[in-house]
Amino acid sequence: MQVKQNGTARGNNWTSKTEPIGGSVNAEVYNYDAVNQVAVVDYGTGQTQNCAYDAGGNRIPRRKPYGQMLAILLFLAQVSGAWATDTLPTFVFSTFPNSDQKLYLFTSSDGKTFAPVAPGPVYSPINGNLRDPSIIRYGGRYYVCHTAGNFGQVNYFSIVSSPDLITWTKLTDVSMASIPGVVYTWAPEWFIDDDGSVHIFASVSPTITSENVIYEMHQQTAGDFTKWSAPVRLTGPAFPEFAPGTFPSGNYDAYVVKRDSTYYIFYFNQCSSYVECASSANLTGPYTPFKTLDWAGIGIYQEGPCMVSLGGSRWRLYYADAIHSYLKYVESGDDWNTWSSPVALNQSPIIANHGTVMLLPGHSDIIPRLSADGPDLHLTFKTESGRQYQIQNSMDLAQWFLVPGKITGDGSDYVFTDANATLTGRKYYRVNRLLQSNELP
Repeated sequence: MQVKQNGTARGNNWTSKTEPIGGSVNAEVYNYDAVNQVAVVDYGTGQTQNCAYDAGGNRIPRRKPYGQMLAILLFLAQVSGAWATDTLPTFVFSTFPNSDQKLYLFTSSDGKTFAPVAPGPVYSPINGNLRDPSIIRYGGRYYVCHTAGNFGQVNYFSIVSSPDLITWTKLTDVSMASIPGVVYTWAPEWFIDDDGSVHIFASVSPTITSENVIYEMHQQTAGDFTKWSAPVRLTGPAFPEFAPGTFPSGNYDAYVVKRDSTYYIFYFNQCSSYVECASSANLTGPYTPFKTLDWAGIGIYQEGPCMVSLGGSRWRLYYADAIHSYLKYVESGDDWNTWSSPVALNQSPIIANHGTVMLLPGHSDIIPRLSADGPDLHLTFKTESGRQYQIQNSMDLAQWFLVPGKITGDGSDYVFTDANATLTGRKYYRVNRLLQSNELP
């Protein structure tokens, strides 16, 4: 069997092309330098091979892709022009170094040891710098909001987007000018609520050292990342108003999670110099103090908290050591009551700073099959009993749409029929296998 190279290798960047091999067999060719990483799916036998071939069609030993990007897209199969994909769990870390203040991305299979997506920054603003990048994945695209200007000395923050973590495009600046006295805008952070609504929390201040106040914004139209609501100030005993000139005062580096029906916001408290936590039944408050002072054992002058659920009662808190410019984490197995000792993340090849860790759900061992029946497409995949799944579709592999509803497996094949798919342009599909609490590292 010979696999011909279709496309040009691009150094440490990934490209992917398809090559028919004969019969019902097709391959996705991943280019990494001179090596083609290939996933071959034979729908005649249902067997899958993961192998690599050089440009001459000779089989060669497998190599791990740079930055472990193979974890984002692994198996692909083509039937009558339609695609199905299966993905593996990945932690994605967005950050910046003080040395050049540009966007750097790292991936990891365990959230502890990260490898760079690219050998350098993946995005550099045309004007100003980039700090405090927060990343989410939404509708099949990646979005980063970040501190802009010179050390945040502007009345806005910026949003950029990418289909693949490599190619980034600026979408918009989000103005905070409606807030009186704004000189600095700091550390915007994403939050997606249970209803799918997308929110951003950011802090503003009239000076670089005090009176930082946290505000919430949300999309004016669902899915539109260019138009945002007017900022709303968070309220409650955790966020009192300070008289002008009070030093130190205020809060910044907000990060929100939701447990059951309660919102928890983690933030740096300038008055205590600790990362603290407040809770509220409503997204914008009133918030009351929930965890104060050194509740997680990380010490004083730690910033940029990022709380990631590992399933069940297990959590990992990432944060930035503001004194030594190190990124660290601690873990809890009992819903934030007790914590492990701090561990420093690997710092190569840059001295990273405040950022966000995003966990992409894991989906392994699914081999979707696609068939055409006139204008209809049928997606078939084997399910596990009790496991839940979701399906996404796309017309261009860039923007993905979630099919409403979750599928609960019973151990047999599940068939999803997309009526008139070929007439509407839908031809790409992705099966998301939802994680259970005991499956994360």
